[in-house]
Amino acid sequence: MEACEVFRIPHSHYLGGPLQWTDLDREKAEAHRAWKALACPDCGTRGSDWDPKQGGHRHMFIGDIERCLGCEVLEQTRAQVGDDDKGMKVFLRRNLEVLEQLLEKAAA
Repeated sequence: MEACEVFRIPHSHYLGGPLQWTDLDREKAEAHRAWKALACPDCGTRGSDWDPKQGGHRHMFIGDIERCLGCEVLEQTRAQVGDDDKGMKVFLRRNLEVLEQLLEKAAA
């Protein structure tokens, strides 16, 4: 259903059928939307994930720590933007010099 949402196509078409919305496709789309709405906006889990009565488990997930170097660079760059710099966008872009070096190395 995630792919159907991204491509904005009915589930039956995703499975190989004609590009036509059926009643079942609409029901599936609404059920998927309702299912997604149950997820916590912060962690992405649902109450049923944790509730044994609903097929979950109290320890279904564990906390973990992972470093994302992209996020690290973004945070370092954001720290360089002053509070008075309204409307500034901080984003990642490819370092073309490094990319060129990598391409040269791969071609050798």
